Amino acid sequence: MYFRQAHGAVVVYDIADRPSFDNVTMWMAELARYAPDDTHAILVGNKTDLASTKRAVTELEARQKAEELGVLFCECSAKTGEGVAEAFDLLVDCLMRGWQRVAHMATPAHVPSEALLAQLFPDPATSTTAGASAQQTQRCALQ
Repeated sequence: MYFRQAHGAVVVYDIADRPSFDNVTMWMAELARYAPDDTHAILVGNKTDLASTKRAVTELEARQKAEELGVLFCECSAKTGEGVAEAFDLLVDCLMRGWQRVAHMATPAHVPSEALLAQLFPDPATSTTAGASAQQTQRCALQ
């Protein structure tokens, strides 16, 4: 596995194969060991199309494992496509938690907030400083 500079990881197990679920803890430990500290992961149970006939891991058990590991959980079927997009949406939502909205653009959390920018660069109309030129009143946008 390649973990360097990973922002997100999807740890997948087969709901019809108990040993694959038992290996989830090992994979999460590998992720914690080799991936950057800020890497987010989700746990995904695959093959829900086999749930009615061959399920070996209950959804409740998997949810409890995800809670124990501190990750989000969902189930899907790669065969039918059911829940696959939702799994990736879940990971993207998880990744976006550390970001904030500034000027309707997603920006990293290390970009100053609008409140901090207002404090650092006060609006000249409300500022007591007289004689500021139009050029001095323009603010740059961080992107």
